[in-house]
Amino acid sequence: MRGTGGSRGGGAVTKMATKQSRPAFHEAFLAGACARNAPIEVMVPGRESTVVLKSRLLAGPAEAAGCVIIETPTAGGRPVAFQPRQVIDVILNIDGQRYGFRTSVEKRTRVRLGGRTEVNAIVVVMPSAIIPVQRRRYY
Repeated sequence: MRGTGGSRGGGAVTKMATKQSRPAFHEAFLAGACARNAPIEVMVPGRESTVVLKSRLLAGPAEAAGCVIIETPTAGGRPVAFQPRQVIDVILNIDGQRYGFRTSVEKRTRVRLGGRTEVNAIVVVMPSAIIPVQRRRYY
């Protein structure tokens, strides 16, 4: 970036500091992703298999009492059942950047989409951290 002054530092570049707390940022981040029903990938950590399950975000912390609701993940078009307290890894792509978080399943439920359509879903605990992740697992 070129500055307008004669300094070597590149001019005056101001960084805006956000005063939003980390949990509030995560809630806002997930709320935006849920509003778009963002597609996600779900994996079970520790499994020998590298099967990536497909799903989407349905409701964020504001609508789900501090939890996140995701559509029941599928493998090859078939739903995969999860048990309460089962740990899962979730990966989502927002604006070309991949983010991930680890969480656990609270319970299974059904969610109404639009008017009459109901889908199976799982309620997961609000993640304590959402981090950028690499594109590939192995190099």
